[in-house]
Amino acid sequence: MRISWKVAVLFGLPCIFTSCASQRPGERFVLQRIPIEIQPGKSVEVHMRTTGANQVGIRCSPDVWNTLTNSSESITVQLISSNKKGTRIGGVSPGAGRQWPIESFYYLFNISGAYRAKASVEITFRNAAPGVTHAEIIVCKDPADFGL
Repeated sequence: MRISWKVAVLFGLPCIFTSCASQRPGERFVLQRIPIEIQPGKSVEVHMRTTGANQVGIRCSPDVWNTLTNSSESITVQLISSNKKGTRIGGVSPGAGRQWPIESFYYLFNISGAYRAKASVEITFRNAAPGVTHAEIIVCKDPADFGL
């Protein structure tokens, strides 16, 4: 029995340390990552979950961000549906720029709702570059998830 614990520790610890070391800076703040394709003239529908009040942003290159936000009405956000009452979108301010500590993260809006609410949100990028641009929607954890 003692040998099996030693073997488990011998193989388990390196796995734990390498998985922690491979995380990008700020990943502990990420609740959900949603890959998207941005195309001119097309809206993107994303399905996300909430844990209270969550910031939502996009992970993309600075060049893509500058293209997407080069006018005042460049991005619109609309709540399509939610499985729990009280879910709402607020703070739509895509020009707010880069947020830290998450790498290549730019703030779009916040979503608030009951714990474990699921929502469908439509995002329209009016200034999308021609072709398909790959990016990632990031839903951040609620500050309460960290005891703040």
